[in-house]
Amino acid sequence: MNRAFLVVVVLSGLACGDTEVICPDGPARDGSCGEPDGGPSTCASHDDCSDGLYCTGVERCEPTAAGADVRGCVAAPPPCPADSCLESMRTCEGSCPDADGDGYADAACGGTDCDDANPDIHPGAVEVCDPMHVDEDCDPSTIAGPEGDVDGDGHISDRCCNPLVNGRLFCGDDCNDNNADVRPGILDICNGRDDDCDGRIDEDPDQTFYRDVDGDGFGVETDTVLACSAPPGYAVMAGDCNDNDRNINPAAGEICDGIDNNCSGTIDDATGGCDCVDGSILQCGGTSNVGACRVGSQSCVAGSWQTCVGAQGPVTERCSGQDDDCDGLTDDEDPDIATGDPVRTGATRYYEDRDGDGYGNAAVSRLLCTAIPGWVPVAGDCNDNNRNINPAAAEICDGIDNNCSGTADDAPDGCDCITGTSRECGPTTNVGYCQIGSQVCVSGAWQACVGALFPQTEICNGDDDDCDGLTDDADPDIRTGDPSITRATRYYIDRDGDGFGDPTESELRCTPRAGWVTNGNDCNDRDPDINPAALEICDNRDNNCSGTVDDAPSGCACIDGTSRPCGSDTNVGACQIGSQVCVSGRWQTCVGAQGPRPERCGGGDRDCDGLVDDNDPDIESGNPENTGARLFYWDEDGDGFGDSSRSMYRCAPASRWVPVGGDCDDSRAAIGNTTLCYPDHDGDGYGRTEDVQTVVACECPPGWVIRPGDCVDTGAPRSHLIHPGAGFQSQGHCNGNNSTCTTSGGRDGCFTCGTLGCLCLDFASFDYDCDGATSVQPPLSCSTSGGLCPAFGRTGPTSTHPSTACGTEVPWSQCTASCSRIASGTGRLSCR
Repeated sequence: MNRAFLVVVVLSGLACGDTEVICPDGPARDGSCGEPDGGPSTCASHDDCSDGLYCTGVERCEPTAAGADVRGCVAAPPPCPADSCLESMRTCEGSCPDADGDGYADAACGGTDCDDANPDIHPGAVEVCDPMHVDEDCDPSTIAGPEGDVDGDGHISDRCCNPLVNGRLFCGDDCNDNNADVRPGILDICNGRDDDCDGRIDEDPDQTFYRDVDGDGFGVETDTVLACSAPPGYAVMAGDCNDNDRNINPAAGEICDGIDNNCSGTIDDATGGCDCVDGSILQCGGTSNVGACRVGSQSCVAGSWQTCVGAQGPVTERCSGQDDDCDGLTDDEDPDIATGDPVRTGATRYYEDRDGDGYGNAAVSRLLCTAIPGWVPVAGDCNDNNRNINPAAAEICDGIDNNCSGTADDAPDGCDCITGTSRECGPTTNVGYCQIGSQVCVSGAWQACVGALFPQTEICNGDDDDCDGLTDDADPDIRTGDPSITRATRYYIDRDGDGFGDPTESELRCTPRAGWVTNGNDCNDRDPDINPAALEICDNRDNNCSGTVDDAPSGCACIDGTSRPCGSDTNVGACQIGSQVCVSGRWQTCVGAQGPRPERCGGGDRDCDGLVDDNDPDIESGNPENTGARLFYWDEDGDGFGDSSRSMYRCAPASRWVPVGGDCDDSRAAIGNTTLCYPDHDGDGYGRTEDVQTVVACECPPGWVIRPGDCVDTGAPRSHLIHPGAGFQSQGHCNGNNSTCTTSGGRDGCFTCGTLGCLCLDFASFDYDCDGATSVQPPLSCSTSGGLCPAFGRTGPTSTHPSTACGTEVPWSQCTASCSRIASGTGRLSCR
């Protein structure tokens, strides 16, 4: 049985004959839009004044100008005589239009105005350097005025650009317009910056280093290289007269041995001369055994002092990790570093950086071997108490010298502005940590830049700190930067997997690559049995990397025919104590010995600690490429899928540990690493039950949902209105003359009432909530006032009657909704 339910919109407080104008911001009872009730409002922009017509010219919002009307609008002269203006074509008959009234015709029809909608853009206009890259004078080759070359070096800042016809930008070539010594075409010397703006740093080195074969800190003047830091095998000081003997150099002490030890040009010019008494012995070469110094000894034979044995004199203290000048102080402990020539000491000048912006106070500096917190190698900060003020900051119009150029408010595009306008400020990108800010103009002055975040030094924290699109180890700045600042760790390649790396091959990284370790003291990275932790045995090899062969604690001299244990001090696990035999006073090769090696799954107790495989904590903490361990995940609910956030390396599975992670809910066994998803074609949040698919993920992909039960899921216009929980739907619209109303299905069933518009009936009966039954709406009855029909209130999305009406007995002939028959002639309203 079909029933019609009347849908009526009640507009309280309005009679059918009232008139109300509906504006974008709400109803206006005085019959006009764009102003508050009771009078006109002052314009806020040119758009408030525009009538949208070409032939009347461009109206402007200038409340203080002479001739402004009550809204503050000023009419513009028409672009052409009235009898020659073609409104439909927005042009003057027989000529190119000048829509913005700036005196230049539109370039689209042969004129020269590249933006005929903006009177401030035309040939001859003043070109400025602005962050929006506007071509003010319609000439892409002119990109800025004097403000584009702040440092006066003849090169325009690369922040000043104009768009080209191919969509690309034509920009200046000065990468630092605050420093006249940085510009294209000059030498890029050793100073840690890109002087010639080619994207590379220090490619024209200007420091001379000398070949130093014997490593005594002095090189030969005939073999030099230009570089920014000493290459391996080169020194900063020349003057070595014998580069094959590290004990002969300008800093060595002269001894009586027939050699020019101190490279003075004279042999045996030692203080006190070289005459002696046969058999006498004296100290020579050094004054102490402190630090790197060693006192030697000389013997007198045939009236001549022999070669000084074991001597090492003091040399200039350098950043070398040892006490070079033998005063008991090393590197930064020695005041000679702070006061010495950094070219000779190898020290770096650091500047105090209180605000942590990466730039220090040039007035407060010190020479250091190793960086310390709060000090940086770059100066130039003009306010070291504000991290937003430094040479890398963008100048903003706030009365402060933000970029430390020496001039406040010298922003490239100037500081004049129109009150109420805004612009971008701060960095030029929103990449990584950086965020472009916003400035508002108040009383002709740009206010402080709000929300701007500038690039910082790249550090190991998972973020793109310097805003170059690269993070942590993907950024080359980590490999080349100061690890005390970047927080990077130096790793050494460990080819033989013994836990000790090759000191000659290292890299700075945030996280290690497989096969790299933090200990770089291996003296033979091709043999896992040779490393600083190995036991020294008498086999003519330096097993423990001590620098001396066969320096076993018990020595290597022996009596022929004797034997002794060797190679290991235990027979635990894979370790075996070997045996050595003495032949001709020399211990022979150790036979049968097996020392400890890195623990590995299935390899027995290789490290000889009494623990095997998963019982040895080295398996869990070691490099899985070396240990052979696999990754397992904790499976709380026992469904075979583990929690990816709780994992450990093991040799073999254990109770509750599984090799597959990705469990979407590890507290419920019914939920593994897959999800049941349903395609949702109409976007109502429900899919059809029969379209279910299993997705290997914990969330459904876009266009899929986890809720089934939709009975209509198509692209039809009203499909999205039909789903579980939906109520009765009614849509209607008026025809062109407002005399006939139709529903969206095309059936008549609406009526009009005065100026109220179209009120619609929808006779369609449909299962909108997908519960298997027809969805219904409460019955309506018409009152006698104005022909409007008030609806019964509803207590829920599927209730057909108010709760107060449920159970009410009414005469059967007056029943207006579904009634339960009680007796002949009566009925009782029921609720759904």
